Amino acid sequence: MRPQRIILPALLAISCGTAASAEFADHPGAAPLHSAPSRPKLDTPKARKFRTQLKEQSALGPNLSGHYRLVTWGCGSGCLEWAVVDLTNGKVWMGPTQTCAEPRIDAEGTPRWAESRADSAVVHLYECQMTAETACPESRQDRRHSYRWTGRKLEDLGIDCVGADPGITAGPR
Repeated sequence: MRPQRIILPALLAISCGTAASAEFADHPGAAPLHSAPSRPKLDTPKARKFRTQLKEQSALGPNLSGHYRLVTWGCGSGCLEWAVVDLTNGKVWMGPTQTCAEPRIDAEGTPRWAESRADSAVVHLYECQMTAETACPESRQDRRHSYRWTGRKLEDLGIDCVGADPGITAGPR
């Protein structure tokens, strides 16, 4: 038997398996912000390059783990970049790579490439399904990559395939 035949089923199981404890309620957020959000510190070339998105979105307040802001912006068709800003001190953590993203469409018709909540440390990114090996088994499911924000980095919780939630439907395929 060729090695590819052994690896391929394993990749399918991993790519569309259930993410380990990836629900918002499973990972409570840090202490909430009790003051005005700090301006992001633009102390790296990449942070300076995306200063407008970092400043504008940080001013909206926390949307991740109590006092953090998940900031996202497009970088081309099907491309998403992101950062996390600590709103207590302005420290910026830039996402290490661009993500191939495919949005979920909510009940109001708004695309959601990423989801986070101020009361949780969980971040969900909705990824492209580029090949048969990474695609979800049903065409109306979304490939969701879940992470937990530790206060210093994103910890990978895994990838799963999720169907339509109440109020959210899969985007066009």
